[in-house]
Amino acid sequence: MKELTVTKKLKVVKLFLTGLSYDDIAQQSGIAKGSVVNIVNEFREGGLPLPPGMTEYIDELRKLVRQETSKSLANKEIFLLRNLSRGKGVGFFENEGFYPDFILWIKEGIQQRVIFVDPHGMLHEKAYELSDKTTLHERLSELSESWAIKTGLNNVSLDSYIISATPYEKLRYYYGDGSWSRSDFACKHILFPDPPLDVDYLKPLFEAS
Repeated sequence: MKELTVTKKLKVVKLFLTGLSYDDIAQQSGIAKGSVVNIVNEFREGGLPLPPGMTEYIDELRKLVRQETSKSLANKEIFLLRNLSRGKGVGFFENEGFYPDFILWIKEGIQQRVIFVDPHGMLHEKAYELSDKTTLHERLSELSESWAIKTGLNNVSLDSYIISATPYEKLRYYYGDGSWSRSDFACKHILFPDPPLDVDYLKPLFEAS
């Protein structure tokens, strides 16, 4: 069998990041579902370069950190890690196998926040209350509290955010009655990089919930 080019593989990754299922990706790309799964796993394991959308996110995050180094982030140490796939990375929900693409680790004195960040298409996602991915931050908050009670360690907190690849103006019609503002989405830990293009949209990542 002829080896797929990196360009074709990255097209599969791009479709995956928009939130399409493996079946939908296979149908749109003309690549067998098993190969699609293998390509996504290869990407998760760091075997493929980041597609343009994700490199832009990293560039914007870097820009915000530089912008706020002497301001709101003056006393914080910041580390961005690329998460890996099943069996190697940090995942949630055995049935869905959700492995957020990035882990943002923020240290301020003895306080530490570990934030799972996933650039993710949302049109094919379930309603907020029914989606394990969108409500993950709520479960992590509960886990942090129970962990602190059991261990006595209250200086580590867990959190999660989704960077929506679906523009706000399109996604808002799928939530509630279409009246959700960007702030409403941000309160639910869903952020939008679409216009106006301003790195400030990432600031909630650095603000303790």
